[in-house]
Amino acid sequence: MKILYRIFVGLTIILLSLGLYFGYMLKPSQEQKKRIIAQREKANVTEIPRVNAFDGDNPLHILVLGIDRTKTTELDKDDNPSRTDTMMLFTIDPVGKSAQLLSIPRDSYVYVPGHGMTKINHAFAYGEYPLTKKTVEQFLDIDIDFYAIVDYDAVRELTTTVGGVEVYMPVDYKYSDPSVIPPLEIDFHKGYHLVEGDDAVRFLRIRKAFDDQDIGRIGQQQKFLMSLLKKMKRPGMILKLPQLIDIVQNYVDTDLTYGQIADLAYFGLSMDLNNIHTEVLQGGGKRIGEQDYWMVDKWMARKLIKDFLKTSRENVNKGEENENYDIKTNDDGYKESYDDVNRNNKGEENGI
Repeated sequence: MKILYRIFVGLTIILLSLGLYFGYMLKPSQEQKKRIIAQREKANVTEIPRVNAFDGDNPLHILVLGIDRTKTTELDKDDNPSRTDTMMLFTIDPVGKSAQLLSIPRDSYVYVPGHGMTKINHAFAYGEYPLTKKTVEQFLDIDIDFYAIVDYDAVRELTTTVGGVEVYMPVDYKYSDPSVIPPLEIDFHKGYHLVEGDDAVRFLRIRKAFDDQDIGRIGQQQKFLMSLLKKMKRPGMILKLPQLIDIVQNYVDTDLTYGQIADLAYFGLSMDLNNIHTEVLQGGGKRIGEQDYWMVDKWMARKLIKDFLKTSRENVNKGEENENYDIKTNDDGYKESYDDVNRNNKGEENGI
């Protein structure tokens, strides 16, 4: 069974960095690790060096990739050909203090330089991140500033560390897949669940419960992410910061530097979760030859990003920008965050 859930690892890591005071270098050097330890001991926010991650008032584009190299009964994890099973563009507007999370379905039919029209997730198999970056930039007509490539094990660690995430399952669902190692067993009844560790991974792997399968799963995963982020922004989570940062260091590969993460962390305190907008690249399924593709319109995809930025800037001009750096929390944040996503995905029911 192919895996889409890794996107949530990457998005959670990036947004966690935006939402907490302390920013630490991902994949740090030995010298940087010493500084990290010293900073943890001092626990003094003002001593953390910051480097502006933004280029003036220009929006920031971060490409988050989830790589599928799952161990199966036929292939070892290291032998599985690498490809991006999940992909999302994270756009941050420093002026409007808002962000857009645009999910790009893995089967999107696009032009991959040097390889012609094919699935967008093939770009990583052909040329790893450099070709993936070039493909997405040409497709969306943007310049990608940073990337994050994630390991799915972070889902287990992260959800366990925060004490679980509340999710909603719209139907009863059972599934088994003996081809993956260890064998996959999924069993969820309709209703709310508090999931962590392996249960969180199982929930995010659910696909066939939805009529539109992969697209439906992306929608569920976006809700999961908003629920997780709402919980992470509760004040008590700051006490678990060292564990959360260790997870980042162990499972994320990125070109964001120590100072840039620190700067984004401070910036993130000005963001309200209502200003994080989720989108899915819309299209339709089509079979070409022996392959199934997700047919997308690049002009509409580009319009989604431009419209988001236009609206974000217009809200500033109307005086709707958020200049309050206090994080607003709500113990019933799960249901609130699900409602927020549903307002973005009109007409979608989640049982609330």
